[in-house]
Amino acid sequence: MITPSDLVAINAALHGGEAQVRDAGLVAAAAARPSTVTFGVEAFPTTAEKAAALLHAVLGNHPFVDGNKRVGWTAARVLLALHGERPGLSEDEAFDLVVRVAASGADTTIAELAAALNVVPG
Repeated sequence: MITPSDLVAINAALHGGEAQVRDAGLVAAAAARPSTVTFGVEAFPTTAEKAAALLHAVLGNHPFVDGNKRVGWTAARVLLALHGERPGLSEDEAFDLVVRVAASGADTTIAELAAALNVVPG
């Protein structure tokens, strides 16, 4: 799984080595989202759903001063790579997806986002 420290490190790497955390609690909440369990059942059982939940949480929570879309996308890709998978999207498709989800917020469900990631073996 991706930890809060991983998210901060990704943000730092995208900003020349200096992380720009706006709210550490929101960083922790975003990192925890893919592991959500409700009544003993994983809310996001597939890797695609976990990556979608992570991306959705970073985009929705805005835990960083800058770079939330880049951090969310990078973290989702890393999570998938840790499981031998990757998004099956072109760069343009990925850009459009992230911008659309960032703009629509809660209107995009995790299931829709997981499907849109088009996860393939990586």
